Amino acid sequence: MREIREVLGFEGRIERIAHHLSHAASSYYFSGFDQAATLTVDGVGEWATTSYGHAKAGRLELLEEVDFPDSLGLFYSTITAYLGFAVNRGEYKVMGLAPYGKPRFLDQMREILQVMPGGGYRLNGAYFDYLDGRRMFSEQLVSLFGEPPRVPESELSPFHHDVARSAQTLLEDVLLDKVGHLHRLTGARNLCMAGGVALNCVANGRISRESPFGALFVQPAAGDSGASLGAAALAHLTMTGEPPARKPLRHAYLGPRYSAPVIARLLRTINLELEDYTNDEPGLLGAVVERLCAGKVVGWFHGAMEFGPRALGARSIIADPRPDDMRDHVNRVVKKREGFRPFAPSVLSTEAGRHAGRPRSVAEDHCGIACRSDRPDPGT
Repeated sequence: MREIREVLGFEGRIERIAHHLSHAASSYYFSGFDQAATLTVDGVGEWATTSYGHAKAGRLELLEEVDFPDSLGLFYSTITAYLGFAVNRGEYKVMGLAPYGKPRFLDQMREILQVMPGGGYRLNGAYFDYLDGRRMFSEQLVSLFGEPPRVPESELSPFHHDVARSAQTLLEDVLLDKVGHLHRLTGARNLCMAGGVALNCVANGRISRESPFGALFVQPAAGDSGASLGAAALAHLTMTGEPPARKPLRHAYLGPRYSAPVIARLLRTINLELEDYTNDEPGLLGAVVERLCAGKVVGWFHGAMEFGPRALGARSIIADPRPDDMRDHVNRVVKKREGFRPFAPSVLSTEAGRHAGRPRSVAEDHCGIACRSDRPDPGT
């Protein structure tokens, strides 16, 4: 509150919105659904870590919650830390590592995270140390797995693959169980999800395929940055008495954009050699395809930037997937990241049938095939 007044200099009315309520609203009010159940799952927001809600005709109510220190997000972050990745920045690496392993540590994971009836679950505090602020996991967790924690940046072994797969599998199983509870609680056909755990797209895939809900909407900026959307929607409701128009969020191209002339001027000021394809889209696409076919890697900068942590085609690194060494080349030389990290293959929707029936690779098992015939105009 003080920063809003003193740093931003704002003197108007300020509404306080609960963290999980903001998350739920950020998904419901932008889903286009009239009626939906809401599920918010993250590390912790105020005290809530998981909340179950129901929304209808523009009104949203939270029905149940799980409170700190029991947290699916903190469970996953603890395994992230044990595997040598940074908490709050490396959880997606665990998700990406999981398909390379086998769930042979599920029994140990169930010692750490115990499912309760209804919407509840419980973390076994003996395996955690984050309450003392020193590190996420205790020595008892190290003993449970029988291996020391991985040193960051060190080699990844099959053991680490299997721990990641086991944690991911349990997270998916628990989420499916709690989604089933939420469906019984609300009877809703649609499900809206938000919170940092809702960025686990592999778990979302299972929920979409296996849950009793008929439709799923995940707010693309499901983490804390996206909660601002929900807070704004609820502030509108509080201040006007009317819910905001529930129009579906058709795209996430909501960030800054720069025109071709502005970019060209910038490049010329640093004497960078360039080819200007302004107002010549066929020529631009031809030049890109020519480079891709020659084994080049292309940085694609187009239109407005995506809102949220996923690259959706506006700020992307693209390459021809046919050369056997291309994935390793992009990971090692261009992105300078771990070799196991997957990519999102893209294919025209008209061509998807040619690929759907063939055996899936490990990376595709992780992320699926993104089918898109075109992208919405970010200006609309």
